Amino acid sequence: ADKLGASAAVCGANYRFGHRAAGDADTLVTLGTERGVDVAVEDLVEDDAAVDADVVSSSRVRSCLDEGDVELVHKLLARPHRGVVHVQHVDNARWRVCKRANILPADGAYRVRVATAHDEEQVAHHDGDSAVVRLSGDELEVEGAAALLEECGDNCVVFAVDFLTRM
Repeated sequence: ADKLGASAAVCGANYRFGHRAAGDADTLVTLGTERGVDVAVEDLVEDDAAVDADVVSSSRVRSCLDEGDVELVHKLLARPHRGVVHVQHVDNARWRVCKRANILPADGAYRVRVATAHDEEQVAHHDGDSAVVRLSGDELEVEGAAALLEECGDNCVVFAVDFLTRM
């Protein structure tokens, strides 16, 4: 709290932290009280769309992304997953991923919205243009956003990709 200047924290009821996950939500509340940090412990969110009504968790979202199930991720998050990547132009519509700000789904083709900018702050609130992205390892190919890509030329370094559906 001191280093970050935090005045509040929010966690789920099943939150664990520390060595061997020894700390839990109650521990965080106690530590917060000692340091003047308000801690809110939220009830777990259940996925009404799933037959088994699993709890929505970051682990579950990551698992869905690993499988390329961006539609279920959309339902779990109540919004499309946004992948933010720093890229270097290779040729035509191909770009090489230099740095990932977060997790991308499994290799494959996806209908997406793509926004471009020169830094992550600029791209944070851009709705993007509809396109198709093909992911393969550390390369992505963008189809259908030619005007957007021409606009940034070879200088654009950040893509924000909202993954809508897998094709």
